[in-house]
Amino acid sequence: MVHIDCSVTRIDAVLIAEGEVNTCFNEEGGSPGINEAARSNQLRINGAVIAGKLIANRTCGAATGNYSMVPAEIINFDPTLYLWGKSVSENEANMSLLTTYLHELSPRY
Repeated sequence: MVHIDCSVTRIDAVLIAEGEVNTCFNEEGGSPGINEAARSNQLRINGAVIAGKLIANRTCGAATGNYSMVPAEIINFDPTLYLWGKSVSENEANMSLLTTYLHELSPRY
């Protein structure tokens, strides 16, 4: 499990967990109430999140006015992480990137 404190606003890492990744966790061992100010911090993750369950607990952007369209969590995924993973793979000879899903879209005029 990965629990991120509510006061954290930026993470530069790849988060990997078999269980859950909780984006707003307090010192008391749980998520704060829905209306508490601790949940209103925006979180930016520069990397990736690989988990069994992602619990997005931030409420930034839930206000009215100018802040009503601000996202609570931003995950900036860098596709070069795939290339890095291939370069550090133990079995590089058998490692390859495969297309698992292909969907063709109709043209838009």
